[in-house]
Amino acid sequence: MTDEPAEVRDERLLTELRALAGRVDPPPAELLAAARASYTWRTVDAELAELAELTYDSMLDDPALAGVRGAGQRRLLAFEASALAVEVEVAAVGERRRLVGQLTPPAWAELDIRHAEGSSSVRTD
Repeated sequence: MTDEPAEVRDERLLTELRALAGRVDPPPAELLAAARASYTWRTVDAELAELAELTYDSMLDDPALAGVRGAGQRRLLAFEASALAVEVEVAAVGERRRLVGQLTPPAWAELDIRHAEGSSSVRTD
C-alpha cells in the first residue's frame, strides 16, 4: 500500500478504467459526433437572449378565460425580443388553426411555423 491519498488512487483507477473501456468497448463514431455537436449548446443561454420570449398568453393570463374551451375560441399570444414584438391570434377553423399576427415595428420577415404535420414557411405582408 502506498502513502497516496485516497483521492489520488481513485483518480488513477478511474483513468485506467477509462483507458481499458476505450480499448475494449470504444464508443460508436455516431455518439462521438453527437457529443461534439452538442458542444455548441454551451452558449445557448447567451443566444436565448436573442429569441423572442412569450410575454402574454390569453389561455394562461386571462382569468376570465381560464378553463374555457369553446368552439370558435381565439387565443392571443404576445412575444418580445430585444428589437421586435410579435402578436399572434390563433383561431380554430375546423381541425386546423389560422394564425393572424403583426410585427412591431412593422417589417418583412420569413416565418417558419412548425406543427404536427411538419412546417410551413410564409413571408409577412
